[in-house]
Amino acid sequence: MRTPVLLPAVLTTLALAVAVAGQAQVPVIVPVEQEPQHHPVFRNDVLAVIDVLFPPGYTSLFHRHSNDNVSVRIATAPTRTDTLTETGTPQTALVGRLVFNPATPPYVHRVANIGDTTIHIVDIEVLATRPTRRASAPDELAGHEVVVENARVRLSRVVLPPGATFPEHRHPRGWLEVVVRGSQPGNYR
Repeated sequence: MRTPVLLPAVLTTLALAVAVAGQAQVPVIVPVEQEPQHHPVFRNDVLAVIDVLFPPGYTSLFHRHSNDNVSVRIATAPTRTDTLTETGTPQTALVGRLVFNPATPPYVHRVANIGDTTIHIVDIEVLATRPTRRASAPDELAGHEVVVENARVRLSRVVLPPGATFPEHRHPRGWLEVVVRGSQPGNYR
């Protein structure tokens, strides 16, 4: 009687295929500025501005935020934010939402646009290693609402009705202005 030589080779190949299929895939993690829909548009010693556009149906790569950052929602749609260990739940952030995200330790996530419109976020990475010195003079004006204040940032929402202007004033600290609504949403200075 002849012993088939092919049978052991087929069984070995099948065993290898089952072993490989049982291994979890390790996702590729990129720095935030290398994620394809995160576009660095400005950088100095204090901060970096990243313009983020997620078209409908887009799921970002897993990306690492190594710096504290502030996200400003310019245009919105339902999203799902996943971590390396959990799948997020759908949510829709409001236009104008300001969020401070601490990155100590750095964090990794990916964002999926599960809606029908493009999501636009301006992400401001805080590069300064030390907090800025607190100014002795307040920098509040009528129409300025402090939303977040901590040792790293002070975030204010400013509402200016159409055609109105603020009186000439000074900011005792550095500042970055991001337009949320109006003729040029997403612009910054």
